[in-house]
Amino acid sequence: MDIEQLVRRELADGRHSPEGWAEPVQRVQAGVRRRRHRRYTIILSATAVVIVLVGAALLRPATMDAPPAQTVFEWVAEPAALPELDRRDPRPDAKPCTDDALGNEAWHEQTGDTFTVLIANNRIERCTLAGPSSIVATEIATGARVTLTGTLPLRHGFDQAPATIDPGEPARIDVEVQPCAAPRYQHPRIIAGGREVPVDLAPGCGYAASPWYVQAPLINAPLTVTMSAPGTVRRGTALVYDVTVRNAFPRAFSLQPCPAYQQTIAGLKTTYRLNCAAKSVPRHSALTFRMRFEVPATAPLGPTVLTWMAVAADGRVAIANLSNGGVPIEITE
Repeated sequence: MDIEQLVRRELADGRHSPEGWAEPVQRVQAGVRRRRHRRYTIILSATAVVIVLVGAALLRPATMDAPPAQTVFEWVAEPAALPELDRRDPRPDAKPCTDDALGNEAWHEQTGDTFTVLIANNRIERCTLAGPSSIVATEIATGARVTLTGTLPLRHGFDQAPATIDPGEPARIDVEVQPCAAPRYQHPRIIAGGREVPVDLAPGCGYAASPWYVQAPLINAPLTVTMSAPGTVRRGTALVYDVTVRNAFPRAFSLQPCPAYQQTIAGLKTTYRLNCAAKSVPRHSALTFRMRFEVPATAPLGPTVLTWMAVAADGRVAIANLSNGGVPIEITE
């Protein structure tokens, strides 16, 4: 028997079968599976812990958002100055307002000797009334129409010129008469978008007008404020009323720093600090603040309007009964 035959015989003999690799491979694979299983278990456990912790944090209200122990806060006699009011930034100029873009009817406001004419944008596009104002009037002696060039400065720092107005928004112009013993002019008119708008001013020796401008609106805080007040108050006594501040948003509104507020009645005005025992108005909640207004014995009798406005440190405002401008009050003897 040669060597080749001997090798073949030994290899065919089952007694000499070598240990196969199947078992070690299976053990390795089983070990890999065990390690993967442990790793997945650890990852899933850690993820579950994170979810539980995050969920607990979300469900637990923040310190600022915790419901206050009380929801009605009494008046505090702490006089305060209002912060500077935040207003809309000036707009860039748009295309010029034309005669057909402006409303058919102008309306008027009067403050002292200043007569303000308002005229609204009647189109669906923004437009601008720009350039110097023009006034035409009738010369009494000759009946001739003359152009007058007297100019008035803007009265307030928040007046913005030129007047870039949105649909429905009014542009404004202030006009004053120069009184004299022997008037020279009458029937003044201002020029708006190529159209003459009459101004209800008495005859005088001249007229002056401001540029066309807009009053930049205030920036409102995300709060709704309502007042509950008695319908009458005797002068010389205190008007006690409630202001309810509601936060409909899903996060607390901070009252730190504590806002100031202004209340007015019959042309009288007082400014105080709010009672900020509560550090915030919680989400989806309301707080009520009891107010007090000492009505002087000299206050004019008759109907008037009570107004209230709080101003946050950043200049945003919260105005009570914004839709109707306040609450009617009757001042009695």
